[in-house]
Order: sequence, then C-alpha cells, then structure tokens
Amino acid sequence: MSGGDPASHLLSNGRYTVALGSTAAWNGLALTSAAGLVVYVRDLDRGVFWCIGDRPVRRPAHRYEVRYRPGVVTVERLDDEIESRLDGAVARDADAEIRSIVLVNRSSRARRIDVTTYAEVVLNDAAAHAAHPAFSKLFVETAVAGDGVLLARRRARSQGERTPWLVHALAGEGPLERETDRARFLGRGRSAASPFALVSGAPLSGTVGSVLDPVLSLRRTVTLAAGETVRLVALLGAADTREAAVALAARDADGVLAGAEARERALLDRLGLSEMDAERFGVGGLPQSLAAAMGALAQDDAARGWLPPLLYEAYVSVKRSELEATAELEIDEVCRRYASVY
Repeated sequence: MSGGDPASHLLSNGRYTVALGSTAAWNGLALTSAAGLVVYVRDLDRGVFWCIGDRPVRRPAHRYEVRYRPGVVTVERLDDEIESRLDGAVARDADAEIRSIVLVNRSSRARRIDVTTYAEVVLNDAAAHAAHPAFSKLFVETAVAGDGVLLARRRARSQGERTPWLVHALAGEGPLERETDRARFLGRGRSAASPFALVSGAPLSGTVGSVLDPVLSLRRTVTLAAGETVRLVALLGAADTREAAVALAARDADGVLAGAEARERALLDRLGLSEMDAERFGVGGLPQSLAAAMGALAQDDAARGWLPPLLYEAYVSVKRSELEATAELEIDEVCRRYASVY
C-alpha cells in the first residue's frame, strides 16, 4: 500500500493501541493529542525539514510509500537525497511503541541531519481532556531520568486517583537535546506544521517540570558521509510507576518488531487468514481521515446497505458539510470541535 494519505493500521497488544499519525491509548487513557508522536527530519545546511509521514508537515516527497506487514507499519520516503525509513510496532509484552528510524545519505556529499520527536501529552480520559484541555494540562509534570529519558506524570487531584507515567526516549548516535514546553517548541502563533524549534537554529531549551502545556520532544544530530546510514530508535510508553516507565526505555527495538510480527501472524493463523485475506477484509487497516472513510463507504455496497437510502443520503450530506467546515483546520482544532458537538 502506498500514497500520500494511506490507510492507518492499528497496532495493539490489547492494552496499548496506536495508529501511526494518531493518538496512543493505554488502558482507557489517551496518552497524546490527536497527532500522536511526530518525527521530524531536518537538513541543517539547507534549513529545510519534513516529517516521516504525511502530516503535520505537508512537504511533498520525491518518493513516499507506506507498507504493512502483520504487526508492523513501515513508512519510507526520499527527500533531497536523504532516504528515511520508519518501522513502527507495539511491544507484545510491554505497554510501549517503538519507531525504528533509519536514515541513508543518497547524495555524493556529507550531510548534517537532525531528528526531532514531538508528542503533546494528554494522560487523561480523552473526553475529559477535550472538554477542558487547559485545566487537564495543569496536573501534568515532566521530568528527565537516566540518559535523557523524558517522563510525564499526572498528579493526583484526589485520594486514590491513578497517577500514570508516560515515557519517551530517543536512542542512537549524536548529542541529545530535550524540550517539554509546548510554547517554547511551537513558538508564538505557530503550529506543529512549522514550529519555531524547526525553523530556528536554536537548540531545544531543556525545560522540564511544571510547564503549562506539556510535550515530550527529543532531538539528536548526526553527520552522514556520502552513502552512510544511521539508525535511531524512538520509544513511547506508559506505566503505573516511575520505575516501570523508565524500564520501558531499555526495550530492544529489534525484539519488539520481531515479537509484534510473530504475535500478529499467530493471530492470523488462528483465524485461518492469509496476509492477503487480512488486507482484503481490512484486518488492522482503517481509513486515516473522514474523507478516506467516506470514499471507502461509497465503494462498499454492503456497508451502504446498512442504512435505508434516505438515511444514507442524509448521513453523507452531513459528513460532506463537516469536511468543508474543517478543511483548513489543524487536526487538534478539528478534534476540539467534534468534542464540543458530540
């Protein structure tokens, strides 16, 4: 499967669920905002940047492809002779997601590249956060542990309330920078599509603690000789204690990827499905946008038959109006509007 707006595949171990380019959920809690974990790549000599994926930065790639095999989603793209490949999976025996990021310099000269991750922290029931996001964020604190591992914790507001921890790590070569203040990362009047942290030459500030609008962001900078390859590994996970959260950061990426694929293949075997059957029946795959979902509905005779003709036409009309009304909005604003209506 390939294209600029691919079907989003759900990755899950039954407790931790994520679709690349979307929020992660853990035991009923939303861990991040709607954009999920974003991975930016920047050419430091030219000052241009993109993300591995098709959003939030809408920069066309020279080549862009999304592939899926059981338990693993792969995104590959080529930008200005820098090839990037991301393999994403959820650990089968731990509540964490792994993004293996491989960069290859396909040019004939050395390139200075940095990789920056970014996730807006929620750590709350999705509806409660959407109803009062500013209030929800007041109870989140960030911290750093060990070799640059970032943590976020929701403080208890009442006795007996859960205080979950969110952990983020970026392993690999190059010096490590960090940021947990959304205002410092985005800058005044800017969005995740063009954040200050990427358009400026300034390092990440290193801010941690009781920030008003918490994010988890890490950056590593590498120099790639012509033809050289480098690999970084990003991890995002959740746990009930600080110790358990920090322990997640040590997960082996290759083990997670292999384990996730083995688990999904075993599930398909129990269901008596081949990989081709899974694709045809939509096992693991969902449209990534309302527009894609409406397109899939229009092509599915069985699904259209679930509704009487008049009700189907009314439903389609409403959804088309929603698409028109939200066409120019950032994804988080779209989610806030839906939460306020529904």
